Parts: sequence; C-alpha cells; structure tokens
Amino acid sequence: MNTDDQLTTLDNTSIDLPIIADAVISIPHRLIEAILFVTAPHDPTDAVTEFRVALRDGRTFALTAYTPAAITRLMAESGHASLVDPGLIIVRTITLAAVLDALEKALRLGIERFGVPI
Repeated sequence: MNTDDQLTTLDNTSIDLPIIADAVISIPHRLIEAILFVTAPHDPTDAVTEFRVALRDGRTFALTAYTPAAITRLMAESGHASLVDPGLIIVRTITLAAVLDALEKALRLGIERFGVPI
C-alpha cells in the first residue's frame, strides 16, 4: 500500500500525537502540508472538534470532526431530527489517525465537496 497518496512517511508515533488546540501539526504527505486543530476534544469518543487543513497547493479548508456519540448526544439535547454542518466529517474517535483517514477519503473524492475553503 505504498502509493503517493498514502501517509507512508508518518510513523506510529506521529499518528499517536495528542490533539492540542491551536497547535499546528506538520504532515509528511504528498498533498497535505499541515493540520491546525482549533479545538481539542476532552473525550475523543464523544466530541466535536474544529480543524483546518493546509494543502501543499496553497488551499486551506475548514472542517469539523464529529463522533457518532457526539451526533447522537447533540441531537438528543437539541431535540432536532437532523444535523447539518458545513465541513462535517464523521470519525469513530477524534484522533490524528482518524482525521487523516477522513482527509484521505475527502482528497480522493474532491476535498472541495467536504471542506469549507478559507
């Protein structure tokens, strides 16, 4: 699975970095330059976390990662039957590895469809 689009140079230590608010994480990836987490989760299994991704081509996108537990909780608390949010991605847990996995998928499908350009 060593293609140019894969995170082949990120080792397990890098993927396990804690998410810290307002910390830029440089990403050794062909398309992604860095990720800035605007907010950090208190509980990575039940959280909503805003982040920015800077691509090597100069574009930057805002996204928000939601866990399924957070979606369920927010909908129950608000009484709403739906949740719509620009830049929404869903990850099992809010971790760097999960966010990178989602970004890989978004990049393959056209990140413009998912992220909000900034």
